[in-house]
Amino acid sequence: MWSGALNVNGGLAEPVYNSVRDSPEVQSAAVRVLVDTYFLGADATELLAELGLLPPTVTSPVEASFAALSAAYKHLCTRADIFWRTRDTVRAERTTSDLIRSRDARRAVLLRSGGRCENPRCAGDVQDRTVRGEPILEIDHVRDLALGGPDHPAQMIALCPNCHAIKTRGRTHEELRPVLLEAARQKHDEWSGSLGS
Repeated sequence: MWSGALNVNGGLAEPVYNSVRDSPEVQSAAVRVLVDTYFLGADATELLAELGLLPPTVTSPVEASFAALSAAYKHLCTRADIFWRTRDTVRAERTTSDLIRSRDARRAVLLRSGGRCENPRCAGDVQDRTVRGEPILEIDHVRDLALGGPDHPAQMIALCPNCHAIKTRGRTHEELRPVLLEAARQKHDEWSGSLGS
């Protein structure tokens, strides 16, 4: 992106530096790259506030935190959309027939879940974590990817292992599928700011 404009002896070339310094859009894009690369899952509120990029309606730390996380979620969804539109090009370059999944879509769903099962009927809350410290959640495509379902957070959901087993092999899995799809859409709309649109 800007790597071609680097001046080895002095940083960014002057036009690029001026653009970063003067343009809120470029600053916002830079913050998105930094958050996505180094701070995903962390509270980026302070960084956004420092640059004056928080929405003016944000009045509390909780709102600011949600605004920052929501911005990261939207960014990941945008990257998932791009991946989905270009998947045939990626698939043509591969030598395997395995399904290609978007890591950004998976990361968006994990971010949105807040480490909790998104099944509204979940009977428990997994308190344990993986050895890497991550929540024990499985990201599921409500409409199976293998059957043509899209690899997009609007139809993906974070499930605890028990809910995932019920959705996959349970006697009531067909009843559960529309509930999960609605829950995923509602969460996606809330996090992407598309309620009422």
